[in-house]
Amino acid sequence: MKKQLIILFILTIFLAKAQEKKMSLSLSTPLLIAKYETNYKGVAGLKYRYFFKNKGKYNYGLSFNFDYFQNKGIEKNAYKDQKFFYHNFNVFRKFTFKSFKKTSITTTIGYTFLASNAYAVYNYQMLNEQIDTTRSHYKSNGFNTGLTADYMLGNTFFITGTYKYNYAAKPATENCSAVTFEANLFSLGLGFYF
Repeated sequence: MKKQLIILFILTIFLAKAQEKKMSLSLSTPLLIAKYETNYKGVAGLKYRYFFKNKGKYNYGLSFNFDYFQNKGIEKNAYKDQKFFYHNFNVFRKFTFKSFKKTSITTTIGYTFLASNAYAVYNYQMLNEQIDTTRSHYKSNGFNTGLTADYMLGNTFFITGTYKYNYAAKPATENCSAVTFEANLFSLGLGFYF
């Protein structure tokens, strides 16, 4: 499913006959506020946007977001190294304003793919106890919606701030019960048009 969406995303970009072809790329530092997982720190975020229309008051296109979070350290005699990877495939609409020419607001909605890798060593500092190691992988699908504010620094570069709500769910299996994950994601970064 994930590979099919990536292929569809790339084909749509190359086959579309847009009025003005514009792209933007931004790098940010994400902050995750989740319902259950609170110790994850943002490592990096990347956003790519392709505009089908980028003239006038209303602009729209497709975007891809990638955000990487990590929870690493010693906790209750266990060394943990956990990673979260968010992949968002979105449609977006950007709004510009005559009164604030350097500022734009973008709304997004789309598909979320969440992947998590975890590695843990239990009884890490207790030499008299047996050391146990576990590895786990978690994947789920869902949706996201968000709001982005950009402020132009000249004609090419811009400062960007984003809020996203992510919801992902994994159905129950024989070995695992159903899992849902809700998170609010904030990011601040710098981008450019090309």
